[in-house]
Amino acid sequence: MSEILKYFDALLDRYYTFVYQYAFLVSCNDTSAKDIAFQTYLYTGDNVRKYAITDKSVNKPSEITKVSIPDPREIKSQKHVASAKFPAEQTPAASALTDSKAEAYVSENRELLLHLFANCNTVIDDFFLRHLRRRKSRSVIESSVDFAITDRLWALMRAPLLRKQALYLLYCMDFTQAEVSTLLHIPESRLPFLSPEDAAALKELLKPVQPDEETLSSVSDDLYLRFEKRNVPLENKLRDIRLFFDRHILWIAGFLILFMLLAAMYTSRFA
Repeated sequence: MSEILKYFDALLDRYYTFVYQYAFLVSCNDTSAKDIAFQTYLYTGDNVRKYAITDKSVNKPSEITKVSIPDPREIKSQKHVASAKFPAEQTPAASALTDSKAEAYVSENRELLLHLFANCNTVIDDFFLRHLRRRKSRSVIESSVDFAITDRLWALMRAPLLRKQALYLLYCMDFTQAEVSTLLHIPESRLPFLSPEDAAALKELLKPVQPDEETLSSVSDDLYLRFEKRNVPLENKLRDIRLFFDRHILWIAGFLILFMLLAAMYTSRFA
């Protein structure tokens, strides 16, 4: 594990499976779910350095210290952590920070977790706005994964997109209604409700939905390699711009048509 980005590594180790489950549920495709999860962590890794980490488990309230998280692009791979620019002994808070402390911080930091799933929703929006997505057949989906597509899971996968997202965020991630309303940009009155028994059954239903072992073992190195070789912040910015145009294309087209009509009326008056 990286001594420089223990917090990012803890976020990846603890929540990658949940992001994959969420992405699989909405995309109904193993490859797409992995792509969505990967892009989600590129977004999160790009700006995780902006977080000022407050480790209250180590310091008393009057002695709180802030640890700046370096840019993930500075990391080449796990094998190159002790680089000339960031020697292990000079890593920010490396001597005081342990994997368990990073894990505890990530587990308790709700803002960071909400930020992670907000990024995931951004990638999902991009995923569905770029192309019309036709759900594959049950047999095709089941042949591409290591877990069974049961009747109940298949029924859930066929549910409307917003319902699937809301159910997972509410009852698998245990976000509040206000938090899910903000994440999905819908009023709380539209959120689904499950009894405690049904909520527990939903968690049990999705428990087998797991990425394969090869993906789990390679995703960390693949992410760091991407940060090393590509300009991830620029890619994210370009995706945000494209997503803005995709979301507002009708308004933009209407404005252009109105502008051309007004221009035609103006020129005809003085012709």
